[in-house]
Amino acid sequence: MTAILILVGVVVVIIGTIGLVTVPVKHVDAVARGFPWRRSVRIGMRVWVKKKSKRQPKASIDIRNVKVQNANDPNKIRYTYEKRVWRNMRSATASGLSQATVRDPQYTLGRDEEVRGRSKSYEAKFVSKDGRRYSAKIQFTQWKVLKEGAKYELGRNMFGRVRTIKPAKRAINRRPVDHS
Repeated sequence: MTAILILVGVVVVIIGTIGLVTVPVKHVDAVARGFPWRRSVRIGMRVWVKKKSKRQPKASIDIRNVKVQNANDPNKIRYTYEKRVWRNMRSATASGLSQATVRDPQYTLGRDEEVRGRSKSYEAKFVSKDGRRYSAKIQFTQWKVLKEGAKYELGRNMFGRVRTIKPAKRAINRRPVDHS
């Protein structure tokens, strides 16, 4: 019975923590003031490197030329082989401060080079009426539709991190109707 109560307590704490981090509990209106972005490509070359081991390497397309030494003595058995690894890593990066300048980095692959990975980062910066600054890393599709100078309602979690971005609700100014 005690174990069940402890388990229930742990589950409640986990769910509560997830709620505090993900659910927006504070809202603030702010104006979009900047849209920094960054795109990178990691480029490398795969080369064969000699390795030694007491254990037999697992068969793979990245392992070749496996040789056994001291096969007659299990205590002294050794394996030599070649393993294909990434070397000579470099990256090409493009970055900017505007949605209008987004582009992929320019690069040329050298002999035997391959693209190893890509990364992308899009951020929106905001300023509230009282001068407080907020920022949020968001997906490209949402980032691209935000407008510089437009007012947004930012939903923030308990720790102040921006979790949601919605167009601000605008007050409708209506003139009183004159019935005279």
